[in-house]
Amino acid sequence: MRVALVPLAFALASTLSRGAAAQEASRFQLTSSEIGRRAHASVALLAGYGLPVDTFEGDVSPYRFGFGMRAGATFGFGGYVGGTFMKHVGTSRLGTREGGRSQYVAIAHDTYAGPEIGWDFRLSRVLLRPFVGGGLLLTLGKTAVGSASVSDDHGWFYVAPGVLAAFGFGEVFAGIDLRIPIVPAQSAKQWAPAGMLVVGIDLGAVP
Repeated sequence: MRVALVPLAFALASTLSRGAAAQEASRFQLTSSEIGRRAHASVALLAGYGLPVDTFEGDVSPYRFGFGMRAGATFGFGGYVGGTFMKHVGTSRLGTREGGRSQYVAIAHDTYAGPEIGWDFRLSRVLLRPFVGGGLLLTLGKTAVGSASVSDDHGWFYVAPGVLAAFGFGEVFAGIDLRIPIVPAQSAKQWAPAGMLVVGIDLGAVP
């Protein structure tokens, strides 16, 4: 009787172990049974650097270091719909003109926000998401020499193709976001390939 109980105990322990492992499995990874019927919401923080293709006069760039957030939902069939907000600190320069007579200040920074659509490709806990976003990009600029100053504020439509590569750790995921904000109405001065570190959390199935 004791001999017969050994295989039974082993089978029960194995079943419980598999059940615990399944509970620990990330919601970040959809199972085949969820395909086509479940959507998972997620939010993430982004921080990184935008390297301008070109700069304004005086080496002034409205990009450089930036931070923001993303939120959206991935549907069971793989489609992603969400939105992104990004703010770049840009450039603030203070100095003197040639000859040391007049002080000047040059400020420029970009903020943009808009919807995104993409497609999730998943391999276990690895996520690869090509996406494209678009919306409103605001450039806030100011140039001052002595007591005279000129504001240079503009708003444009932008489009930002990119790709997200991330890895899931339970409900948390982390990775890299590569994108290129493009302003079709402007020159390359408003284009800046950007690399962002991403840390987010899967909020679970959307009701």
